[in-house]
Amino acid sequence: MHDRTVAVTGANGFIGRTLVSALLEGDYRVIALSRSEYVPLCSDPKLHIKRCPELLSNEDWSECFGGSDIIIHTAGRSGAIEGCDNTLLEFCRVNSDATERLAYQAASSGVKRFIFLSSAKVVGEVSGERAFVEDDKENSFDFYAISKSEAEKKLKKVRMETGMDVVIVRPPVVYGSGMKSNLKLFFNFVQRGVPLPFALANRNKRSLISIDNLIDFIITCVRFEGDISQTFFVSDDEDISTKELLKRISRAMHKPSYLFPLPVSCLKFIAGLAGKEELAQRLFDDFRLDITKAKQFFGWSPKLGVDEGLAKTMSIKYGKSI
Repeated sequence: MHDRTVAVTGANGFIGRTLVSALLEGDYRVIALSRSEYVPLCSDPKLHIKRCPELLSNEDWSECFGGSDIIIHTAGRSGAIEGCDNTLLEFCRVNSDATERLAYQAASSGVKRFIFLSSAKVVGEVSGERAFVEDDKENSFDFYAISKSEAEKKLKKVRMETGMDVVIVRPPVVYGSGMKSNLKLFFNFVQRGVPLPFALANRNKRSLISIDNLIDFIITCVRFEGDISQTFFVSDDEDISTKELLKRISRAMHKPSYLFPLPVSCLKFIAGLAGKEELAQRLFDDFRLDITKAKQFFGWSPKLGVDEGLAKTMSIKYGKSI
C-alpha cells in the first residue's frame, strides 16, 4: 500500500467517483469527501468516507481531510441550475472563493500537493488556426470558465504564500459512462437513431478526453515525486470533427449513423435566431488543445484512443461489446 493518503472532494460526482475507485485500485489510502451521502462502488479498508460542509459554508474543512498528503479538488458548480442564482458572482463564490479557502486550509493542515480540476474553456471557446497552449491569455465569457480562471489565479497566490505544490489540470469536454455534459445528447441521439443535420460538419476539429485518460493523468500527478506547480492541458490527443465524432459513436454502438446535409452557415444562422450561438460554436468551430507540455513533463500519453474510449463508454453504459 502507498504511504500517501489522497483526499478527493466531490467524490459523488462523475469524475470524483471514478477517481476514487482508480486510486483504490492503485493501492492508495483514500478519503472520499462529499456533502451528500457517499455510497462506495466497492468495499475497501483503504477507503474512508467523510461528509463535508457545503463549499459556501465558512466551516473548517481541515477535520475532513486532516492527515492527507494530497487533495484532488473536483467539487464545484459546472452549469446553470433551475431556481438558483446563476450569476457570475455565484459561480465565483463556489468555484473560486471556496476553492481558495479550501486551499489555505489544506496548506495549514500540512497537505503537500493540491490538484485542481479546472477547465480548458478558461482560454476561450474557439482556438482558431492553432491549438491552445497553457500560456495563452484567459479569454472566456462563460460564467463557469471565468470562475475557474479566477480560482486558478487565487491558487497561484496560495502557492506563493504557503509553498504548497499546486497543480492545475485543464481538460476539455470529458466523456464516459455517467457523463452529464451536452455531449451526452449525442450518445442518446445515436442510441435512438435520431437523424441529425451534421453531414457537412466535417471541417472543424475539437479536443475531448475520456474519463479514463483524465483519471490516468491525475494519478500521474499524484505519483510524481518532486514539485510540479504547473498548469496542464490534457486530451485524447486526437482532434476530430463533429461529423467524425458522431460516426465514431455510431460505430462504437454498432448502429448506423443517420446524418443528412445542411450547410453549416445555415445551421449557425438558425442557432443564432434561437439564441444558441454558444452551442453553435461548440458544434462547428475549432477547439484544439496542445498537450505537448503534459507529455513532455511527465512522459505521459493517453492510454486510450478516441475509438477505445467511446467503445468502453458504450460497453459500460449500454452493454455493448467492445
